[in-house]
Formats: sequence, structure tokens, C-alpha cells
Amino acid sequence: MERLVVANWKMNGSIKLVQEFHSLQNNPKTTTIICPPSCYLPLLKPSSFKLGAQNCHQAEKGAFTGEVSPAHLKELGCQYVIVGHSERRTLFQENDSLINQKAAQAIEHGMIPIVCVGETYLERQEGRFKQALLAQMDRALHNLDSQKYVIAYEPIWSIGTGLVPTNKDIEEVLEMIHARLGRSAKIIYGGSVTDKNILTLSQISNLDGVLVGGASLNIKTFQTIIDAF
Repeated sequence: MERLVVANWKMNGSIKLVQEFHSLQNNPKTTTIICPPSCYLPLLKPSSFKLGAQNCHQAEKGAFTGEVSPAHLKELGCQYVIVGHSERRTLFQENDSLINQKAAQAIEHGMIPIVCVGETYLERQEGRFKQALLAQMDRALHNLDSQKYVIAYEPIWSIGTGLVPTNKDIEEVLEMIHARLGRSAKIIYGGSVTDKNILTLSQISNLDGVLVGGASLNIKTFQTIIDAF
């Protein structure tokens, strides 16, 4: 099974980092996707990796100053785009309906949306995480073809905290998502993924890959993550 390894640089990086990533080595068992800030997309020359964006607007074009449309991203060579990251939800008040529109536009323009879902720490502690995740999926993926997107399970309480669910916890969520969307749905895990825990995560047999944040900003660390599969 070919797995996805997705680098989300967030609002980080530099021209120097872009140049370093041109030496990234391919792993034939993985599809590596680099998602830099959109201003760096034209500087990355895909060879051992594919290009992705961190966000897109829900319209193809229009009077939306400062926004980037799916058509722009496609023209720049993007094959993937992250939508619904918890930081977009919390910092920019994006809801599932908007995320659904963005994912639909990405698909319409020939890209694969990586749709993020995840529960809060309180929802996990109170045993409400399954209902929360299913509700997010039902709204964000409404009327979308499950063959044309990737789900990124990112428990909000794990992002940037160093806390990672056990493999058993992740497997439980994967089974729940497959029960809802079918066995063919592709699901990756994100949340404090590093070179230190990637071997443990790689042992989850039905996991289709990982979404990497801070650890993707160091080429040696990220190469270790790619090679782990």
C-alpha cells in the first residue's frame, strides 16, 4: 500500500528552506506532498514530491482580496489542498459548510482535498468524540465522492502539544470512519507526528499516511519520516 506523507509548513519556511527541499529523496512506497505557504509554490520544483496548498477559497474567482482560488492553485501545479485544518476552524471561524464548499471546488478543479477532522480534549475525555467526528464528516463531506478526497484525522488536543493517541485509539477512529465512508476511503493521521514516533505510527496497518507539521520544517527529520514507511 502506497502511503501519503504530507508536509504542512503552515506560516513558516523561507526561500532557503525551499532550496533545501529540492534535495529530498524519494521513497517508492510513499507519495510525498509538500504544502508550503502559497507564495513559495512557484519556487518548488516537484520531482520526488507533489505540490499541495494549505487552503483555498470556495469560489473559482471574484472580488475576494487576498484570497487564492482553486484555479490559481491548479495552475501552479498543486495536486492536493488541505481544507478544514483546526487552525482554520478556530482562528478563522471556518465551519463544516464552508469546508464542504472548499473541498467541492478543489475536486471540481482536479485537485484532491485533504479534509481535516478532529475532536477537542473535552470531547475525548467526556466520550463524545465519536459523535463529534461523525458530525464533522457528515457536514464537511456532504455529497462528495469518497474516492476523490483524503481524510486527515487530527485530534485537536494533539496538534503541537507532543501528545499522541495510542495506536489503539487511532485504529478505533479509523474503523469508525471506514464504517461510515466505506473501506476505500483514504485516511491519514496528523498531530505531533515526529521522527521519534513515526515508526510506531507506521505499524498501524490500515493507516494511509501522516500529516506532518513542525517536523516537516527540517529536511533531515522529514526525510526520516518519509523513509519510515
